[in-house]
Amino acid sequence: MNLSAIDQPMPLISVGISDAAKMTGLSRSRIYELMNEGKLRSVHVGRRRLIPVSSLRELIGEPVPAVFA
Repeated sequence: MNLSAIDQPMPLISVGISDAAKMTGLSRSRIYELMNEGKLRSVHVGRRRLIPVSSLRELIGEPVPAVFA
């Protein structure tokens, strides 16, 4: 059994507003503006609003790995 694959942390597929702001260097307000303008995708899960990491990558012009596209 290959334990190295089990030991690897799973990459994040979504983050909250605060983490999205930290990851991009944008303010929380700007993140909300981009969501309201339709320039940044988000999903509601219960009471939380999550932003797919692939959406953040698209926003900053970084290629999205095929796994997340």
